[in-house]
Amino acid sequence: MKAVELNLVKYLLKPISLNHLKNALTICVNNIENKWQESIKYFNKYDFYNLSDKLLMVDNKTIKLDYHERGFLELLLKHNDRTVTYSEIEKEIWDNNMSSAAIRSLVRNLRKKLPENSIENLSKIGYKINLNNQQTSST
Repeated sequence: MKAVELNLVKYLLKPISLNHLKNALTICVNNIENKWQESIKYFNKYDFYNLSDKLLMVDNKTIKLDYHERGFLELLLKHNDRTVTYSEIEKEIWDNNMSSAAIRSLVRNLRKKLPENSIENLSKIGYKINLNNQQTSST
């Protein structure tokens, strides 16, 4: 039962054949690679946000985000398939106490740090993130 909590996907029984070991290691590498790819969100071929490390890379430079910028960006990335409404933003980022000036200021500052056209505004509805989801890894 404790092994289940470790998210194990393969058991090897002794004596271990080289073929079984190779198969288990291949599964392990694929799982690690898939988790890594899921945590990287690409805006274009080169610029991305790493959800695991909370790291924004634009033009090969690490871009610092403040608390609200990071929270807002991660909210958009979490729901990258749809528009995030103003009420969702207010609830998640400002604990139900957001002014329209605050959100405009936040978006303006974040847009300066992100690649061009990364954040789209849908008037009177909310915001949507535009992703490319193109990986540059050689795998």
